[in-house]
Amino acid sequence: MGKTEGPGQSYWLGGRDDVIEGMWTWAQSDQPFNFTDWYPNVPDNKARNENCLHMYAAYNLKWNDATCTGLYRFICEQEYSGDGSEIIG
Repeated sequence: MGKTEGPGQSYWLGGRDDVIEGMWTWAQSDQPFNFTDWYPNVPDNKARNENCLHMYAAYNLKWNDATCTGLYRFICEQEYSGDGSEIIG
């Protein structure tokens, strides 16, 4: 949806590594990722304070670490009901 509905936009994903640098978890659950889509050579903590995860438009929406104060769109999470109804993000 990000590629078709918002080309050129970056999106927050809700991941972070501010508790332990390099240990990425989902902000809502503190659970580590079991899937990643990092851009090559990232995360790099380039600014020494890049503790939040986003899909970066300049990297074809691959994952990137960024400072948490950036102004980006965000992806909403909705629980799947399993009844075949449509999920709209």
